[in-house]
Amino acid sequence: MAGPARFARARLLPLVVVALTMCAGVCAQNDSSAERDRGIQLYKQGDLNGAIQSLQAAIKRDKDDVSAWHYLGEALAQQAKNNEALKAHEKAAKTAEAQVSYLLDRQAIYSDKPVSLPKTQLIDGAQSADQYLALSQKLSARKINEWTSRAQFLRALGSDATGMEVFSGKEVTTKVRILSMTEPTYTEEARGNRVNGRVVLVALFGPDGRVHAVRIIKGLPDGLTRTAIEATQRIKFVPATKDGRPVSQWLEVEYGFHIY
Repeated sequence: MAGPARFARARLLPLVVVALTMCAGVCAQNDSSAERDRGIQLYKQGDLNGAIQSLQAAIKRDKDDVSAWHYLGEALAQQAKNNEALKAHEKAAKTAEAQVSYLLDRQAIYSDKPVSLPKTQLIDGAQSADQYLALSQKLSARKINEWTSRAQFLRALGSDATGMEVFSGKEVTTKVRILSMTEPTYTEEARGNRVNGRVVLVALFGPDGRVHAVRIIKGLPDGLTRTAIEATQRIKFVPATKDGRPVSQWLEVEYGFHIY
């Protein structure tokens, strides 16, 4: 039987030239952030009309502002404008998903360093995915699974250990014990590009038997980092314990992707 074929893959790295010839782009972004922050503040103060006006102004300047879309959906829902709120939450969640997928692929192609992700936008996107599910009246089982997975994916990347007591392997009485793992999906794009390599993650295994957060140490392009994260979220395990009680522990998880 023939051995595994070795494939070499070359990518042409585009030369990105940033020309700061005028203030227009930067000023517009600053204006968008100011309007968004003002809208969020007005929402928290209970001024829904003022919040909606400011958030819509922010979105007009930057249509990909996840937090602006999220809080616009929240404000509209408070006014019982459920159809408009649903559209805003859908936009927030899908935009957050697209942005993080782009960042993960760029990190895998261009850099060996762990990717830095916009955590506030990820959490806002995850919460919007939750709200989309809550506001939708008739969703198929496939759609429910799609939106649940989207929320879990965004939340895992946006979450941290805040408010959780986390222990190292040396501090626990018994370490996390993995019961079962599923193989990550090999995307068609990655298969077509013959992507080979490893995805290395660090996951926070919680005391409740759920994976609460994921950090990316080494990724792969064409959606493989994401499928590895989703596989990690499906891991069944017995939590670590300390002095007889279940506790949280960070644990490295690695997946190999190979075409033979």
